[in-house]
Amino acid sequence: MSKKNTTTPSNARNEELKAILERFKNEGKDPFDRENIEALGNKIIIENEDWYVIKNQWPYQNAKRHFVIICKHNIQNIVELSRKALLNLQKIQSELIVHYKIYGGAFCMRFGNPELSGTTCTRLHGHLLTPKENELVTFPIGKFKQKKDGK
Repeated sequence: MSKKNTTTPSNARNEELKAILERFKNEGKDPFDRENIEALGNKIIIENEDWYVIKNQWPYQNAKRHFVIICKHNIQNIVELSRKALLNLQKIQSELIVHYKIYGGAFCMRFGNPELSGTTCTRLHGHLLTPKENELVTFPIGKFKQKKDGK
């Protein structure tokens, strides 16, 4: 079921991210491969056998904390995850919650067709977010559309 991981620059929320995704797409590279994550200046802060975690370089508006939990395997859909990988996902989420003293938030994961999910990278990954106090964080699902003024 898995195929090559790709990027969808048109789903990017800002021009900087869009340009980076275009470069990876043109080079046929997966931005979530370890060497590419590190080349972008990201540090893997926690990992286990199936997942690694980075802080999101482009956190969603009003997010106090925004982590990206990335599957180490070439998987694009949650139905492809083994029970072990699901258990390791829960373990890494728990580790983040305890370590960063997260008292409330959300875990969101897009999968499959980027035209439907709105993902910028098809490699399976999720977002663990917590909002700033008294603020709302919106997690977009679906095709990203630029506003008429280009923003």
